[in-house]
Amino acid sequence: MAAMKHIPLAVLALALAGPAQAADGEVVTHQTNAGTLDGEGFAHVDTVTGNLSLDMPCKFSEMSFADAPMEDGKSPYAKSATVLACSDVAARGGALVLRAWYDTGATGADHFFDTQVKNDAKKGKIEQLTFKGDRAFRTSNREDGMCRWKQVVRHGDTLVTLSYFARFDDCSTFQPKIDRYFNSLEITE
Repeated sequence: MAAMKHIPLAVLALALAGPAQAADGEVVTHQTNAGTLDGEGFAHVDTVTGNLSLDMPCKFSEMSFADAPMEDGKSPYAKSATVLACSDVAARGGALVLRAWYDTGATGADHFFDTQVKNDAKKGKIEQLTFKGDRAFRTSNREDGMCRWKQVVRHGDTLVTLSYFARFDDCSTFQPKIDRYFNSLEITE
């Protein structure tokens, strides 16, 4: 699976019905509709895989996959990933977290980080920053009637991408929710 491909939520929803154990390249479901919502509609997540802790803006499902190993060891594709997804009914949107490890390690992570910076700068506002000591950036844009926000953190040999999207006219009303979601991220390894 190419690390830069977008994972449609419909595909992730189908993956939820997948087996508890899977071979290389298949999606494994670890948690489904998990978490207890607090008064602000957030569920705290400690991933089964991925070594992540954060507050998701809705109940979540956790999946992971491991691609078949590349023989040459030079592919920039993800060798494994953890995926968290949820649907925010009130916002008619949702959230997605992807942590990807690359066949080429830090080289692959740098390649996809730099490519995303370049591509996302063409679509909307981009802010390059340091997130808890790691290289990171945030973007926001409006496209196809959706408000979209993304934060990408380059940590070790991985990229952690948090995305949130909503179908509302006033995107600014979501900023406190976005700030809590993005700022809550803890990478434990």
